[in-house]
Amino acid sequence: MTDGGEHAPRKRTRSRRRFDVALAGYYGFGNLGDELLAAALIRSLELLGISRERMVLLSADPSRSTEEFGVACVQRWNLATLWKTFRESETLLLGGGGLFQDATSFRSCLYYWTVVRLAARVGCRPWAFGQSVGPFRRSAAARLTENALRLCAYRGIRDEPSLKLLRAWNLEGTLVPDPVLSLDVRKCPGEEALLVNLRPWKDELPLRAARACAELARAYSLPVVGVALAREDEELLASFTTQGILPCRHILRVRSLGDASGAWCAGRFAVGMRLHFVMLSAMFCRAVTAIPYDPKVEAFARSRDMACWYGEGKIPFPEPCRCGTKSGAAEVAERLEEAWNLLGVESGDG
Repeated sequence: MTDGGEHAPRKRTRSRRRFDVALAGYYGFGNLGDELLAAALIRSLELLGISRERMVLLSADPSRSTEEFGVACVQRWNLATLWKTFRESETLLLGGGGLFQDATSFRSCLYYWTVVRLAARVGCRPWAFGQSVGPFRRSAAARLTENALRLCAYRGIRDEPSLKLLRAWNLEGTLVPDPVLSLDVRKCPGEEALLVNLRPWKDELPLRAARACAELARAYSLPVVGVALAREDEELLASFTTQGILPCRHILRVRSLGDASGAWCAGRFAVGMRLHFVMLSAMFCRAVTAIPYDPKVEAFARSRDMACWYGEGKIPFPEPCRCGTKSGAAEVAERLEEAWNLLGVESGDG
């Protein structure tokens, strides 16, 4: 099978289908990072001249996603609906995040492989932007991922470890920023407090992190504010607080970019696990220490010269990192335009 990434840019053809882009990701589950990815991609596609009427989004909660993003949304679990949607769309965008990995579940790889195959079957061209790839525990998950990505006309990859994996499969990829970096945030000074984000993970890493964060807060006389990007984060932080392991003064559930401004104004220092907690901390210009439970977190932290803690010993006190979003926004726009030109679709809006 020919590697789609080696194709020259296609001659532009007028879209004859209802939609230009169907967006697939972990949308509609209430995970802040994935909701911000959807918001960032929709906004960036609009800047390319693709109206929201020409977009459709696959969601676990279509009615809520329609209200949130102002685009048509369909139920991601209904295969008949997906088949119809892909027949009505020119392209399928795998829209950011760690969609292809089996560290959380093998079903993720199986689902997105199925989505890509369905789309390709009815002439809806798959492409990817802002993706991490792996890690894999099962060879079957890696094979499904390779097969799906081989069908993509463009592969925008957000970290070097993922790009190396593609090269091992003889697939081309382009290093692109995470789309969330294109969003504007309202910066504020921040209170003298420690923001802590923890998520469930294996090997008791969250428990060890909670104890180390509590020790750090005591050493510097800082109150602790828990920041939850998903319901499971909130439950974990509440459990640690109830047990007296991590004394959170507040636990803030962040559901939107608007919520994020309030959360990051609550502290000047940050320690966290989730990639988009670490990323938003940099965007809000907070001093931050990352806990790289996953290669994508370490890759981003290293790109911003952040301190990291790997689960042993004392957590390094958060230090200022390279912050700001202007360069990220410009590069997201440039790379997305490059990808769209390669696909060669002229929006049906014109």
